[in-house]
Amino acid sequence: MHTNRLLKVYLKRIEMEKCQELYLDTPLSHESQICMQSYRDDADEQQDLCYGDSGAGLQYYSTDLIENDELYKIPTLMAITSFGMECALGLPSVYVNILHYFEWMEEVISSKS
Repeated sequence: MHTNRLLKVYLKRIEMEKCQELYLDTPLSHESQICMQSYRDDADEQQDLCYGDSGAGLQYYSTDLIENDELYKIPTLMAITSFGMECALGLPSVYVNILHYFEWMEEVISSKS
């Protein structure tokens, strides 16, 4: 499916061992990558990344913020889209784990200051 609109999907994390079994010819890193898969099992309802999604952020809602008696969920970037197999075929997609590179990013940013 191609669209010019920004969309979101709901995914679940899967174990790297299971992901590696599905990507036999592609070595995966337990430290620097995360595998995610659609929550939905129905083939017609599968959600996943697709062509053009590489580089997009994977977010989760980490902390609740209460301000003026209103509850807000704070989105936190946890990974960046890397690759997948086709579009929404029930296979997991692979993301780059931001936390793995956090210290390096801080060093680069502070050296530019």
